[in-house]
Amino acid sequence: MRSGSKYPFSAANLNHHQARKEEFIIKIRRITAIILALVIAVSLATSAFASIGGYGSGTVSDSGGGSGSGGGGGAASYTPTTTTPTANNPAPATTTAVNNAITAAINAVINAAVSGAGAQTSSSGGAIIKLTNVSTITAAVIQNAIRQATSRSEVRTATVTVDAVENGVVLSRVYITPAVAASLTGTVNLAVSTKNQAAASAVSTFTKFFNNNIAAVSLGQKGAFGANIQMAVKLDLSKLNTQSLVFYAYDAATGKYARINATYKVDAKGYLHFATPVGGEIVISDKPLARK
Repeated sequence: MRSGSKYPFSAANLNHHQARKEEFIIKIRRITAIILALVIAVSLATSAFASIGGYGSGTVSDSGGGSGSGGGGGAASYTPTTTTPTANNPAPATTTAVNNAITAAINAVINAAVSGAGAQTSSSGGAIIKLTNVSTITAAVIQNAIRQATSRSEVRTATVTVDAVENGVVLSRVYITPAVAASLTGTVNLAVSTKNQAAASAVSTFTKFFNNNIAAVSLGQKGAFGANIQMAVKLDLSKLNTQSLVFYAYDAATGKYARINATYKVDAKGYLHFATPVGGEIVISDKPLARK
């Protein structure tokens, strides 16, 4: 090819240019295919999510025409799996649980009066409204439960109890009397544990810094209850002198602790009974804390 020719490309250059053009077209096709695949995937994912009503919803029926059984029916309904509350994983009190407990307490008083037995009653005409593996509950719900129970002529007084139960064994029980209930406001957390990580961490921390034998109870409530809350706890006190127990309220978030002047007793079944005005971790020893 001569210099200055009006045909600037040789045959080799034309072939090279054509190859680059084809390579560019192939890349464009690949990018288009990837984008299309992503659009389809997002569309399918959105459709699948919508069909189950979203995370945490209740039972949701599909709107696909007709019944889920037989020809041409819609997809099956979705029901989320629910977790049964346990001692280590309590749940907020439900209206159904509270109402059932009120009814059971009233019936127990009536039946006891008829039969002369004292089951489920603290004394003659005293109803016990029993809740199990409950964490949070409002003061209004507690107060209303007591009010409903005592509105019956057969019921003289009523106490709300909250048990932590594991494998049929009561690990702890919180008592809310009418007087205590009247002092509560807002929402309180009545969960109690001696086996969770918070309790174990409290024992480890105080054992590290003090020359004391330590036991601990972890309460779901953080801060003041608004009243002195009475409870009974199944706790290993084998290393402690139960005649001289000392109680401390410990806030793990701040590292601060303060002594509680708690009146206590250990009953014949080994349950430690005491009262506390605050939550957090309750650290127990058999003498005042002595630093290492």
